[in-house]
Amino acid sequence: MSHETGAQEPKPHRHAVAVVAAAATTTIVAAGVTVTSMRVAAADTDRACSLAVAQSTATMTTARASIVGAGTALVRVRGVVLPNEHRTTRAYADRPGADATPAGRSAMDQPGAAALPARPSGVVLIATVVRDRKALSAARPSTTCGSRDDAAAIDRRTMRTARSTWVLDRACTTLADDFAAFQDEERSRFAEEQPRPRAN
Repeated sequence: MSHETGAQEPKPHRHAVAVVAAAATTTIVAAGVTVTSMRVAAADTDRACSLAVAQSTATMTTARASIVGAGTALVRVRGVVLPNEHRTTRAYADRPGADATPAGRSAMDQPGAAALPARPSGVVLIATVVRDRKALSAARPSTTCGSRDDAAAIDRRTMRTARSTWVLDRACTTLADDFAAFQDEERSRFAEEQPRPRAN
């Protein structure tokens, strides 16, 4: 009885098969992790952009209100008629400034009048509001955002706009307070100029 003596092909070793299977599994898992990470990163970017754009829009809404308020304040200080009194005052823009005044002392060396800070002139206070209003008017809302770097840049611009809004509001408050003081001084001047009744 004869036997075939041809060479037999070697069978794949089970360990090699396991290694190949493990490598394939690792590749699939890694690909899945990469896709998931990309989706998470994209979602984070979308959130960052949405927040940045929303904050920019809200800040610009506040800024526009301040710009309108500043315009109203500038119109108001041009008025030369005292409210409810129909008396014509001097122009507020001609109101001079005042140097700082140290605290006064009485004859008994007791504290007298309180110290007063320096006060800018009316024209300087008006010019300050005009300047700050013009600077804020150059701000624009940010509506385009495609990356976290874009979101960070929008946040920085928003902070600058918020700061400029605060500066303008402060200048308007200073102007309004000084204009009110000016009107009070004009009322006092009118009262002093009234002829006093003659004594019988």
